[in-house]
Amino acid sequence: MLQHFIQLLQSPHIEVVEQVIWGIGNIAGDSPMTRDSVLNSGALERIAAVLETATPGTSFMRNASWAVSNMCRGRPQPAYNLVRGAIPCLIKVLCENDKENIITDICWALSYLSDSAQQRLSDLLKPNLIMRLIQLMRHENCAIAIPCLRTIGNIVTGDDSQT
Repeated sequence: MLQHFIQLLQSPHIEVVEQVIWGIGNIAGDSPMTRDSVLNSGALERIAAVLETATPGTSFMRNASWAVSNMCRGRPQPAYNLVRGAIPCLIKVLCENDKENIITDICWALSYLSDSAQQRLSDLLKPNLIMRLIQLMRHENCAIAIPCLRTIGNIVTGDDSQT
């Protein structure tokens, strides 16, 4: 069934693609086991590609950012090699959007991705991302400020050059 969903991501009908992304996000959010199945299916790469070209601020982008966030979270953490490819897309979406619900999901995804190993941090050390996170740490919405603070906090736990 999951492979059928993955194939539907290539549908020319945006309404179908949006519903498929919503379904995949639900599957990924159910448990670490189902999240890993989704990641191993290649869904993250396809959804990240769709997210990268989506119109900023749309419900389509909202669903895709939520689904990607679900694929990045959980304990045990997902295998980094399966989520690493989403980082450029997450940075782009964060820097180009002002909708709080989209920003919130992207910030939480970045928080999950920055948690633990130092080698992960190097992928996040992009000037546009750091500046955007610093800007958003001052956001009045705690659901945005908290994951930004966590991500910056994770970065400063890295080695001297990362800090």
